[in-house]
Amino acid sequence: MFVRKLATSEDNKLSGTPFVAFDLQKNTFCFIDFDFTSIYYLISKISDNTFQLKVEEAYVNYNFEASRDGEIFDLRAKHKYPLSKAGNTSKLYFEEKLDRTNS
Repeated sequence: MFVRKLATSEDNKLSGTPFVAFDLQKNTFCFIDFDFTSIYYLISKISDNTFQLKVEEAYVNYNFEASRDGEIFDLRAKHKYPLSKAGNTSKLYFEEKLDRTNS
């Protein structure tokens, strides 16, 4: 199950609107980092763990600064968090994003 999470920070570099992927069988979740344009995308399943971003039909001609249409991602490569931490999604997202920008 995928949901979008609005995550705003005083530090604009950390803000975003990531997709949060929940695996209810394994009781985990992970983030697919995204900016505010995630609202224009759908996620298509390719296989059990592999998904593809697709621009919604109504926005195909929208002028995205950096289009992610067609991007493929594998959930096995994402850092997983236990569902018990789902109440802290913004904090966890900011920490994960900060770790990536400092790497």
